[in-house]
Amino acid sequence: MIGIPGETPAGFQKTIKLNQIIRPDMIQLSTYYPFPGSELGDMCYEKGYIKEEVLSSTYNYFDDSVLQLPDFSSADINRLRRWFRYNVYRKYSLKRALLSLLSLMLPARLKSMIPSPLIKLYSFLFR
Repeated sequence: MIGIPGETPAGFQKTIKLNQIIRPDMIQLSTYYPFPGSELGDMCYEKGYIKEEVLSSTYNYFDDSVLQLPDFSSADINRLRRWFRYNVYRKYSLKRALLSLLSLMLPARLKSMIPSPLIKLYSFLFR
């Protein structure tokens, strides 16, 4: 998870380094979302960490960050989230690192057009 209040870019770099040591086969990273009613979510609302345009919209932890933290901007959180797979894989799997770059470059509408058998082949070849 990225973008938890109190986290900094330097702290997130430690998460990248830890994952490089662990060498995971698969990676999933979610963005912290401040759900109202949760202790941490309520703190975000009280401290004004939530961007104004978000208050009337529907967001979730698969979207970009809705927070503007004092030490970790929304832009930095979103950039580091998008590049996380590449930054982890580049230390131990050139193949996975290159595939993550390709994924970053393909527009979402093209990704959704990839036939299911190709996705299964990709999963088999690059697991």
